[in-house]
Amino acid sequence: MDGLSDLFVIDVGAEDALYWGRDGLQDSQLRKLKAGQVAFEGSLDLHGMSVEKARENLWEFLAEATRLEVRCVRITHGKAARLDGRKPLLKSHVNTWLRQHPHVLGFTSCLPRHGGTGALYVLLKRSMLEGRDE
Repeated sequence: MDGLSDLFVIDVGAEDALYWGRDGLQDSQLRKLKAGQVAFEGSLDLHGMSVEKARENLWEFLAEATRLEVRCVRITHGKAARLDGRKPLLKSHVNTWLRQHPHVLGFTSCLPRHGGTGALYVLLKRSMLEGRDE
C-alpha cells in the first residue's frame, strides 16, 4: 500500500530494541528520541490487527500526523511471541515499513513506561514549521 512493501521483511525478536535513522539525521536527535526527550503528540495502537489492517492504519496515521506537522508519534506494535516460534509479525513489519516511509526520519524503541520494546517513538519530517528538517 502506497509504498509500504512486504517483499523483504526484517525479522526482529520480541525483546529486540529497535533503533534506526535515515542518512543525514543527527545522532544527537536519535539519542534524544531514545531517551524520551522528544514529546510524542499522537499514538497508534496496532495490537490485534492483521498485517494488512495494520499497514492501512499506519499509513493513514502517518499521513495525518504529517499533514498536522507533528514532530513525533508513538506506534505500539506489541511483541507477542508467535505459536510457530517465528519472530513477532507486526513488530517485524512495522520495523520494515517505517524505514520505507518517506516522512519517517528515524525511530527507536520506547522507554518502559511508554511500551518498551513493544512500541516505537517515530520522528517525522516537518516542512512548513520553523526548524525545517531538510
